[in-house]
Amino acid sequence: SYQDMFARVSLAFADDAALGTQLREIGADDDAETRARARGLFELFIYADTPLRASTLHVFCAEVLSRFALEAAVPAGFTLLENERELRGGAIETVLQQAHRNAQGPLAMALDTLASEGLSEFEVRRLLLGVFDHRTELWAASAGHEAPLAALCDALATALPYEADENPYAAIDTPRLSAALTTLMAMLTAGKDVGTVKAANLAPAVECHGAARLHILNTALLNKKGERRAFKPSNRYSAAEAETISACFHTVCAATLEAIEACQRRATYRRSHAALTLGLAALDAFAIALQRRHQLGFAELEWQTVRLLRSQGSADWVRYKLDQKLEHVLLDEFQDTSPTQWRLLLPLLEELAQRPGRDRTVFLVGDAKQSIYGFRRAEPALLGLAAEWLGQHLGAQTESLDQSRRSAPAIIHFANALFANEAGAAIDYSPHQTALTALHGRVEVAPLIVAEASAAPSAGTGLRNPLTTPLEVAEDRRASEEAHWVVDRITQIIEQGMPVTSRDGHSRAMHFGDVMVLARHRTHLGVLEKALGAAGIPYSSATRGTLLDTAIAQDLLALLAVLDSPHRNLDLAHSLRSPLFSASDDDLLWLAEAATRSTQSWYAVLCHQAVPPGLQRAQQWLPHWRQLSQQLPPHDLIDRLTKEGDLLRRCRAARPQDTQLGANLAALLQLALDSDHGRYPTLGGFLRQCQALAEGDGPDEAPPPSSEARVRVMTVHAAKGLEAPAVFLVNAAPSARPPQPGWRVHWPADAERPQVIVHTGKAEQREKLSQQLLEQEQQREAREALNLLYVAVTRAQQYLFVSGFQSGKSFQPDSWHARCRKALQELQPEAVDEQQLWQFSDGAMPTIVAAAPTRQTATIIDPRLQQPLASMPTPAPRD
Repeated sequence: SYQDMFARVSLAFADDAALGTQLREIGADDDAETRARARGLFELFIYADTPLRASTLHVFCAEVLSRFALEAAVPAGFTLLENERELRGGAIETVLQQAHRNAQGPLAMALDTLASEGLSEFEVRRLLLGVFDHRTELWAASAGHEAPLAALCDALATALPYEADENPYAAIDTPRLSAALTTLMAMLTAGKDVGTVKAANLAPAVECHGAARLHILNTALLNKKGERRAFKPSNRYSAAEAETISACFHTVCAATLEAIEACQRRATYRRSHAALTLGLAALDAFAIALQRRHQLGFAELEWQTVRLLRSQGSADWVRYKLDQKLEHVLLDEFQDTSPTQWRLLLPLLEELAQRPGRDRTVFLVGDAKQSIYGFRRAEPALLGLAAEWLGQHLGAQTESLDQSRRSAPAIIHFANALFANEAGAAIDYSPHQTALTALHGRVEVAPLIVAEASAAPSAGTGLRNPLTTPLEVAEDRRASEEAHWVVDRITQIIEQGMPVTSRDGHSRAMHFGDVMVLARHRTHLGVLEKALGAAGIPYSSATRGTLLDTAIAQDLLALLAVLDSPHRNLDLAHSLRSPLFSASDDDLLWLAEAATRSTQSWYAVLCHQAVPPGLQRAQQWLPHWRQLSQQLPPHDLIDRLTKEGDLLRRCRAARPQDTQLGANLAALLQLALDSDHGRYPTLGGFLRQCQALAEGDGPDEAPPPSSEARVRVMTVHAAKGLEAPAVFLVNAAPSARPPQPGWRVHWPADAERPQVIVHTGKAEQREKLSQQLLEQEQQREAREALNLLYVAVTRAQQYLFVSGFQSGKSFQPDSWHARCRKALQELQPEAVDEQQLWQFSDGAMPTIVAAAPTRQTATIIDPRLQQPLASMPTPAPRD
């Protein structure tokens, strides 16, 4: 684009004043030598014998595997599978069908084991989907073993520990335990019981053993949390009797807890073994499907490259050939590197360290405070490990960058106060400074919206009609109240002309394109977007699942479903009632009766019979568009029917309050264009992709660029690397989510492979190993939540607005909202008021200077040819 090209040549063509400003912004010396070097960088770049290459790690892996396809044993000319949903589902179905066909086979036995553990069919499918998410860890843990399942289960048995011939009830079936139980019951009976421990509840345990005895002891001696009941002998016992009772009680409780732990270890092993049996079979079926399609997934790209660079056969040759092409290596965003990716990069660095004679460099960039992709197995500890390795083998130096070149002093002071306590220690935060010392800024924290602040649902005398009256949910009402506050505040700052100052010191009034709204989760973004649309505020959203909830998207998807499968009567009824055809209820009743009389489908009646006037438009266009659907890709089809059907005008006439029709239609067209990257797009595939996005399977992305000034709405994850003059951080007080059953992997940063992979069950099924892994995961998630807060706060250039609502019944003292409010209290104690807006400002409010944008022309001259290579208009200044 013009702006990209302008950014590249700005150093070469800037005047002395602008060049000095840019050099100071990046922290470079503003002297004659540096100026000359800066002006020559662009020429050096375009005439370099080996051009600079910038790509993602997955692109690098794809290029390496394509070049050494034979050595890596991957299909030559493979393509990348970007949407795995369909193939995953097919692989799972294949495994389940194999299990049902052979009732005595290992797959069927594994399925029976999971069913005996209480897992439903939905939970089994979710468990197998988790296997796909962790397949690189499974491959790494079982690498070098001929029997991967045995290797994984042996490691799990060692970590638990678990032995196949172990009797889980051995601790409670000993003569010593029976004697202690008999003594305890007898003394409790003589003393008429003590507290919550009753002799009558213990009596049946004397005569039984094994599982029956464990159930009785568990019920009588432990509470619902699995802890010992409160127990203390009363004064009616002598000191010796009290000591005997306490000793017997502790002996029986210890044996009971030991037996429960043994049963939990056994259940965990059996569940994990069964899950791995099915999961590895599903991975095999998935691999076969990939091979037939000559494709690789992202996980396969990484793992096959690791194998290629670490194999015993051709690894030396491959590493040597790659090393010949590497002179300078820059690894950006290293804090988001996974253990698998580090094992991929390390052989290249080792090769570089073995040949120190060449003048080569390695530049590793990362910030552990911005590691927010733990769900993608990012391990921020690798940053320190890599820095240590580079220091030992390549004499690397570590530089700390704590100076912001984006945010105003008010934002930086707020961040310093926000992380000046245990939160800062948790993420290794050091106080920041800013280079923009004269920039005006402001931070505001709105009062927390609590349950009492929301209006209670009206108490009706009759039952609610679900067809006309939506169910009122307290959390949704509070989210709606927060959305209205955000909309009102955005409207105020735009109408007031809040100044936005560029880096060259010019100021202008803020517009909608200067505002970015960030949320931790997508959950309530739909409520916010609805409020923005109702207020007439233009916005663009990164949540394509929310896009698919809009009226125009629902109407178009229903029409596309009919064109793909005409027998869908419900989708056809939806399309006919949409503004595109505007059929009435009477028209639909006539169509249904005609279909019943003729025993034909609705679509057949519509196409081949005389219809009322309200259905004649649909009769004219639907067969035509159905024919086009078999010839055109989804994007072209939507574009064609939009123009031929005059969709936008008809929708605007039917829904004049919807100001986002054009933007939503453009976003849907872009989504169709992105479907399968235009290679082999099909209408059915596009509809399946939309269904996956509507169910929340889509990645977090930044909104597509727009020529119109729009408020950008996205998650904090999608905003990574972005910035805006004004940032609204919404829903900043979510309640903590309890850990769910699923796969847990223990892979220390300095370990060659995962130590153990286990499927943790429900809370009452977790033994010590599972509980330890869950505690480690909760600590990681707590740190990542603070990292996410740091990223959100530092997206703001001048203005930060924080709001939230109480999602549970109790106040969360460690929520983002509570931390932000406490930080403002420390910065400006006199501004604290529970019922009013909390705010902190720094720097003088600038005067807005209106500057007319100008367009100039820059010409790039090739000195060897002495003629213009390209002529381009330079973009208007930002202010």
